[in-house]
Amino acid sequence: MGGKVADARKGEAHRAKSGIAAGWSAVARAAASALLVAVLVGLAACTAAPAPALPDPGPNGVELTIKSAPDGASIVIDGIAAGTAPLKVKLRPGPHRMRASLTGYYPGPDTRVQVGATEPPEVTLHLVASH
Repeated sequence: MGGKVADARKGEAHRAKSGIAAGWSAVARAAASALLVAVLVGLAACTAAPAPALPDPGPNGVELTIKSAPDGASIVIDGIAAGTAPLKVKLRPGPHRMRASLTGYYPGPDTRVQVGATEPPEVTLHLVASH
């Protein structure tokens, strides 16, 4: 009779351990699901916001051609990505900061340009090879 009681206790212990493991497994699945949802929401938030654009130049906007030496540099105007050189942009008259960058070259320094005072309305931003 003692053997049956011992076997019954072992069975109860096994079921108890299985229940705990199942409980922890459910907790782990819930945590993983919550983490996945948080990551997906974060990604959606990152991709949902449009990139900032250059402000509307208004009726007094001045068309400016921006080149880089060498061609193909990424151009940033007043902290906003404007495109790849050579490019034409319409800007408000007045001072603006421009910077060019290109893989394999040191980033160019900020270049201050007084739009409306440039003749011809063209700027070339020069880069120096980094190798």
